[in-house]
Amino acid sequence: MILKALEKDGSTLAGFYDLPGGRIDEGEFLFAFEKIIKRELFEEIGNVKYELINRPVALGTHMTRHAEQVIFIFFEAEYKHGEILVSEEHMGYKWVDLKKINLDEYFNSGILIGIKSYLEK
Repeated sequence: MILKALEKDGSTLAGFYDLPGGRIDEGEFLFAFEKIIKRELFEEIGNVKYELINRPVALGTHMTRHAEQVIFIFFEAEYKHGEILVSEEHMGYKWVDLKKINLDEYFNSGILIGIKSYLEK
């Protein structure tokens, strides 16, 4: 699944797709990734059931337009069931087979780096 990002024009991610995820909130730094991922997925796609592989599967880096350096840590999960309710931060979602699309048309920056790294394994 990928989510269409609602990035404003001029953003480094404008016009590209996003993956469910987000930042570690203040006070969560010592939490297990599994707990943070659970919160982020609930915020972005609702109360769906999934099976998480609780180890990183890829990494990516990104530089924001404000010169902030971001590291993406990718985890893999298998969607089981539940209604997907996309957050207001996104326009919608669609399921794609990453091996059958032109990745450069969908993603850029750290997301593209991470997905390509994941697919090379």
